[in-house]
Amino acid sequence: QYTAVDYILAQKLRQSLANTLESQFKKLEVDILLAPNIYDSEWSLSLLVNLTGHPGVTFPVGLVTGETNATVAPLGIVALAGYFAEDKLIELADRLQAMQDLSTFQP
Repeated sequence: QYTAVDYILAQKLRQSLANTLESQFKKLEVDILLAPNIYDSEWSLSLLVNLTGHPGVTFPVGLVTGETNATVAPLGIVALAGYFAEDKLIELADRLQAMQDLSTFQP
């Protein structure tokens, strides 16, 4: 059972994480952060997007196959940007999608 104090502490931690991430975008002069999105992992940049409210987009890039060439999992890229930089993410996603032929891609 969680208390109101637990909730308030969690919100303070979430806000601290969001502030730290935003300050890193500015300090490092980075527009977009890219990383693989591992669909069977609970720790990914998607988690940061959900916790901090930063804009993010995930798009498919292929399939990860095992040793027997059996399909194991879809592979995606997650892109994360600073606050109010959605336009940069949309442009990136548009360009990457134009470079790929995903018409035959089946999950």
